[in-house]
Amino acid sequence: MKNYSAVLAMDDDELSQLVIDLIDYGDSVSEIFSKIDSKMQNLGNYYVGNSYNEFMKAYREFRKNYPIVKNTIVSYSDDLIALMNKVHAGDHQIAFAIENITDAITNEAKKINEL
Repeated sequence: MKNYSAVLAMDDDELSQLVIDLIDYGDSVSEIFSKIDSKMQNLGNYYVGNSYNEFMKAYREFRKNYPIVKNTIVSYSDDLIALMNKVHAGDHQIAFAIENITDAITNEAKKINEL
């Protein structure tokens, strides 16, 4: 029977930087949305009439998606943090189990040596 083993390695510094980058991307998206809003508000200076009103109505509906986009990007950072925490918790559980098994084997070996 083959012995398969898996190695899980996680670069905390790199993942932490990725979390920061995701938050920065969310802020950048907000800045872009603000610039679009500004341009759309100025559009009334050049574009008038019923078609402008219809266009702005459609834009206001579209704009409702801005918070969803930003929150989705930021939620990726939250998910990554949660994943990192779960991996660390799993590492601690495995280390604790190995320590307990090692102690149990050591105690059994001591009992055998005492015989």
